[in-house]
Amino acid sequence: MVEKIDDNHTIFVLTARGEDHDEINDNPAVTVLRVIPELHHPPLFIRTAIPSLVSLIISLYLILFEDIDLVHSHSTSNAVPGLAVATVLLDVPLVYDCRDEDFPLWMVTLGNVEHWLSCSSNIDARLEKAGVDANKITRIPVVNPDYVSDCAIESENDEFTIIFVGTVIQHKGIFLLLDAFEEFYTKHRSGKLVIIGDGPDFNEVKDHIEGIEYGDKIELKGSVSHRTALTEISQADTLVLPSEREGMPRVIVEAFELGVPVISTPVGGIPDIIKDEKTGLLVDHNASKIADALEKLYSSEGFREKLSTNAENQIADWDWDTVTGRIYDQYQSAVS
Repeated sequence: MVEKIDDNHTIFVLTARGEDHDEINDNPAVTVLRVIPELHHPPLFIRTAIPSLVSLIISLYLILFEDIDLVHSHSTSNAVPGLAVATVLLDVPLVYDCRDEDFPLWMVTLGNVEHWLSCSSNIDARLEKAGVDANKITRIPVVNPDYVSDCAIESENDEFTIIFVGTVIQHKGIFLLLDAFEEFYTKHRSGKLVIIGDGPDFNEVKDHIEGIEYGDKIELKGSVSHRTALTEISQADTLVLPSEREGMPRVIVEAFELGVPVISTPVGGIPDIIKDEKTGLLVDHNASKIADALEKLYSSEGFREKLSTNAENQIADWDWDTVTGRIYDQYQSAVS
């Protein structure tokens, strides 16, 4: 999106620290500050207070000394309260970008908010429940970065490979997936499960894997770079996302582009993009149902190819020109 906005803009991105990136990345288009602590395991108060304090200090500095005219924030970041306070103190308009259902209703009304961006019908409904005027909500499709397809490599796996990518936490269905894989593996004595991500339940998942007979068939890779995750997805036979709640998960759209069929629960905005038996498989939040879906894909390469082809075709016209136009219109409205 940055590349499609004209040169008369200065853009700063304040985001979480990452092991694979420099803390400060300065280029002519955008300055990326990777300084927000990413805390998964401390109590919720600590996970919110520390990132918020950091974001408050840095946001105040940027707004005051870099002449910031507008703040665009993801709604689920633990740094949101600090950012919101900064917009109120310095009277700068704020636009919230709402991509999943995890945001607390009170949080998306914090700050000097002018507009809300949504990715699905269920997010629209949740925002309205928080008291947001429907006329101030704009639907933005999920669009992949340009480099997604560049990360694909030919599969090196010699057995049916299942992948999970996301926060390792119960409501993402990680324990349900472990149960489903147990059922699948017990029947076939074949298959591999790759888990990518970190989160509050990471250590519990690790202990579970270490305590089972077939633990060597489960790879718990932890947090990896986005490009590495994309490469891992491209080598899998299916991506499974058995969440209890979601917005519009980008990882599904990434799997579509990479030609990997998706098994998911029909929550949030997921039914908007996965049409059961056509562009993916929708299953109940039940381990046996997930195992049955795995069986269906495992037993038919042709069916896997059909789903992946249909899914790729569905997102063929989702592009950054559409996204940039809609977002930039709201930017202009917010600062006018």
